[in-house]
Amino acid sequence: MRSAELSKEECAYIFSQVARGLAHIHSHNIMHGDLGRGNIFLNKNQAKIGDFGLSRIIGEGDDVIHLGNPPPPYAADDKCVNAKADVYSLGILLVQMFLNIRTDSEASKVFPDLKKEEPVFPAYWPNGVLKTWVTNMLKKNPSERPSSSDIVENLRKIEDAIQEFDS
Repeated sequence: MRSAELSKEECAYIFSQVARGLAHIHSHNIMHGDLGRGNIFLNKNQAKIGDFGLSRIIGEGDDVIHLGNPPPPYAADDKCVNAKADVYSLGILLVQMFLNIRTDSEASKVFPDLKKEEPVFPAYWPNGVLKTWVTNMLKKNPSERPSSSDIVENLRKIEDAIQEFDS
């Protein structure tokens, strides 16, 4: 994804496309496993999810034990990883786009202990629909996170909340 500052309109549009793409891959029982800014590709106002190198085929209720290197900073700190880990990463992506955060060090200044606790939002973060959805996507317990299809069903509300915020 480009590193230029995104307007709230662009943020809503890109989030919508990524959420729909994520719901689509989840509907085919695939978890991405590495969803983040570096794996979202923009081409003529289209956002595409790429780099499926860590993706896994999952069954309903299956958990994949994460083995190997530690997960990237934008990944959930879940011991078992499934489609809800992708939802966590989608929440991080939304925060990064919404606040125009470009690096992991910038992100750690906004949410320093995100891996340890629920997010504590900056004072300027809007209350309401957007805060509720981001909080739910970043829940520590994966079973409490919405599914990607739940997010898609509520995209209009989320997009409107993003665009209403005047930074």
